[in-house]
Amino acid sequence: MRSSGAFQVMGDVRSIVLDKTGTLTHGAPAVAAVAAASGTDEDAVLGRAASAESASEHPLARAIEDVAETGGLDVASPWLAPLSAPFAAQADVDHGNEAAPYRVATTTMPPRRIPMSLAHHRGPLGTRPYGEFLGHDRLYVESSPKRLRVQVATATIVDTLHARLLHQPGMPASWWFPRTDVREDLLEDGGDGGHHPLLGRTRLLDLHTGGRRVPGFAHHHPDVAALRGLLHLDCHKADRVYEEDELVAAEAIDPFHRVDVRDASRHVRVSLGGVSLAESQAPRMVFETTARPRFYFTPEELRTDLLIPSSRQAVCQYKGDGEYFHVQLGDQLISDLVWRYTLPRDDGRRITGRYSVHHERCHTEIDGSTSS
Repeated sequence: MRSSGAFQVMGDVRSIVLDKTGTLTHGAPAVAAVAAASGTDEDAVLGRAASAESASEHPLARAIEDVAETGGLDVASPWLAPLSAPFAAQADVDHGNEAAPYRVATTTMPPRRIPMSLAHHRGPLGTRPYGEFLGHDRLYVESSPKRLRVQVATATIVDTLHARLLHQPGMPASWWFPRTDVREDLLEDGGDGGHHPLLGRTRLLDLHTGGRRVPGFAHHHPDVAALRGLLHLDCHKADRVYEEDELVAAEAIDPFHRVDVRDASRHVRVSLGGVSLAESQAPRMVFETTARPRFYFTPEELRTDLLIPSSRQAVCQYKGDGEYFHVQLGDQLISDLVWRYTLPRDDGRRITGRYSVHHERCHTEIDGSTSS
């Protein structure tokens, strides 16, 4: 006890009530029954209760969520507002086309919690994350609900519902596959792959299929417990990668990466060496996680007569595939200064056919002010 006052108070205590659920034991409470009022659907009550409890870390809340998820019920994200009771909250849960949201008071939620993708429920910082941090706060691995297939020639090298996604600093997210779902009969030891600064020893595996040999097609890190039994496949060396039944890029899609395209009314002027390259009063702006905001111009707003096609390709697993251009200013050639996406993916559809400029390599004015 931290104070003498606590000892004095204990002298007046006549009864003690203990909360055992997760405090003194590691019990796993479960929902035994749902008692709904007459005329009320039990699944609707359970789904709404699970929604209201989805921001809570309390064992009873988890039990309610578990039975709702097992039953395939819709668990919506609630909007929480604090009540006067300690650690109480009021949750507004909007389900379907009802005239008003369902409101429920719960005593297991801390107040003022607003659901967010990283911190809510199954996110890395949520109450019930899909993954785990690997003994190092910069490495995170999570399970994926997607069916994934990787094919080389006519062979399906992996077909799995149990892939894991590894997040590590300075690298794109990467898929890791259970060895039990990989055609290991097509792989053979490829030797030592060096030492990873965070994951330790690397062992390579070569692929042999259809008369082809693909060195270093797979690798694993035997020193990382969370990655044991898993292989990483270099999907850039594969012929086809499918998420469910859709052909996708070789890079894994990071669920915490966003690309937002917005119409803007900023007056943007880009010039180089005193020559105007692009100018618009209605550009489209792209706001992408960890990247600089970018302006995209129509062909009429950009000096396309100064462009020379480059051999470099623009490849983005979020925005699509496209091409780069050099800019010819007199006898000066500025390499790969302009690009556009011609084969868009979902996030890039609104910028298809528009051009963007590395404006940090140019003189750029935004609403009359010079941009750094």
